[in-house]
Amino acid sequence: TLSMEEDVQEFIRQKAISYLADAQKKNPKFSLRSFATKLELQASNLSAFLNGKRSLSKNSLETVTRQIFSNPEERKYILAKINETDVSTRRSEKELL
Repeated sequence: TLSMEEDVQEFIRQKAISYLADAQKKNPKFSLRSFATKLELQASNLSAFLNGKRSLSKNSLETVTRQIFSNPEERKYILAKINETDVSTRRSEKELL
């Protein structure tokens, strides 16, 4: 089973993937790099997050949540969940090699 931290990361990951897909339907020129800029992330970090190869820091999760959750109640709930968990940046074993 997933920990609360992993649940929060995965929920935000899936919402970000959906947000990007919707944005690209509306504007085919909307790129991952554009999305990363909007989210105040490096494109490589966003790509790794979207592909499940990396977690985001608490601060990054908060920034992403504020940008992609348009419903204020949903956004408030997710921000509370982020703060409830000890979400921290973890390096994958590949990054340590």
